[in-house]
Amino acid sequence: MEITNVEHPGDNVLRKNYQSAVKLYNGGLSIAKVAKRFRITRQAMFRALRRRGVKFRGKSLYGKANSFYRGTLASARVHNITEAAIKRGDLIPEPCQVCGNDGKFQDGRREVQSHHDNYNEPLEVTWLCQKCHFGWHVENKAIPEIEQKTIKIGEK
Repeated sequence: MEITNVEHPGDNVLRKNYQSAVKLYNGGLSIAKVAKRFRITRQAMFRALRRRGVKFRGKSLYGKANSFYRGTLASARVHNITEAAIKRGDLIPEPCQVCGNDGKFQDGRREVQSHHDNYNEPLEVTWLCQKCHFGWHVENKAIPEIEQKTIKIGEK
């Protein structure tokens, strides 16, 4: 992508042409990723897109539109149990058990993730880097969690 500067009549200032930014955002890139391409802050890009009348995508908390969506409510429950065990120190993250990777992303998150072959055993995990984790799911399918029925006290 080429960023062109446009000289506005009556201005002695060169300004970036943000029409390509509008196209990138409308094409599915996040505001942060578009801003990075233009070498400006996310907030500045948000304002530039807003001035150009861009209709922003909603902030979905559930479902596939959310980039953190884990597939099902059951798998989310199991992952929450796993995350709590990691915070307590009951589970200790290890390097990837396939390739040995133990790196971090630029934002500080570990590249290695806890993987469940069987969602009925939330503390039985395999440590896989993102690449190996994706590869596992291309070839395999995890055993889904058997629905947990909650009984309220006093019910039969």
